[in-house]
Amino acid sequence: MSGQLELLEMVLDETLRLYPPAWVGGRRAVATFEFAGQTVPANAYVNYSSWASHHLSEVFEEPFEFRPERFSPERKAALPKGAYVPFGAGSRICIGMRFGQLEIKAIASQLLRDFEFSLEPGYQLRTRQMPTIGPRGGVPLRVRRHERSSGGATAASAELSAS
Repeated sequence: MSGQLELLEMVLDETLRLYPPAWVGGRRAVATFEFAGQTVPANAYVNYSSWASHHLSEVFEEPFEFRPERFSPERKAALPKGAYVPFGAGSRICIGMRFGQLEIKAIASQLLRDFEFSLEPGYQLRTRQMPTIGPRGGVPLRVRRHERSSGGATAASAELSAS
């Protein structure tokens, strides 16, 4: 069971790397610095993009590929500081981060225990980016209840669109 929970955590981390909930954020420069040939003065408003930093090939090999193994405990611990920040970092980290992570693990565990999910054949994900990253037009899923050898449950199918 712990191997399945570890895999679920790696899948969730990789999903948040590809589609971080807080994909941009504003801050103030604490000191004057130069970026791309431009001088940015101290106290200037600057934006960062966790989506962009999560897709740097210098940090994440094949950054547009879905590869949960990059978040094995050993590999996650070896990431450079600030490389993976789906909920922000430091004193401004999302206050609901731990609750949200626990909630999604509990819900996903229950759903995966009871159902099989598959995408509609030929589906191509398109995203929207405001205010958070999400699927444009929903995700057409085929949901099938797992058949149980005991308890009398039978297979049932339904098609859903999550938006």
